[in-house]
Amino acid sequence: LWTFGMGWYGRLGQGDMNNRYSPSQVQVTGLKAKDVQCGMYHTCIVDRLDILWVCGRDVALCHVRGGEGHVLQPERFAPFWEQEEKERRKVVSVAVGDQHTLAITRSREDGGTELWAWGQNKRGQLGVSELEHPRVDWPWRVPLPGIHSNG
Repeated sequence: LWTFGMGWYGRLGQGDMNNRYSPSQVQVTGLKAKDVQCGMYHTCIVDRLDILWVCGRDVALCHVRGGEGHVLQPERFAPFWEQEEKERRKVVSVAVGDQHTLAITRSREDGGTELWAWGQNKRGQLGVSELEHPRVDWPWRVPLPGIHSNG
């Protein structure tokens, strides 16, 4: 994985918030990226084992570090990772906006598919009323009426 650009909030995953004007390799043991999505303040990476990794601004990442600040190097996304292995979700696809994320996951146990959303919701972009939830600070499973979750 190579990144460059503005280093705001650690979104480049280089371990700092410095700008990079030419491609620089991200040095994280165990991370072999197959998909990378970049938002204004954060980056989401899906690795070859379908595990979601994140870096960047704390509030765009569900406060994955318990409010300890911005994530300067990619870390496994705690809400999906810190579970019993059979309950961990495989990330099928991820989409990133300025300050929000959508992820399609598949259960490792039964293969059921789900859509998850978190982050800024000022315009209802997370599939829930912006009046009730202007921001979603933990992954929220978006109900998909008429779509079966298995298969």
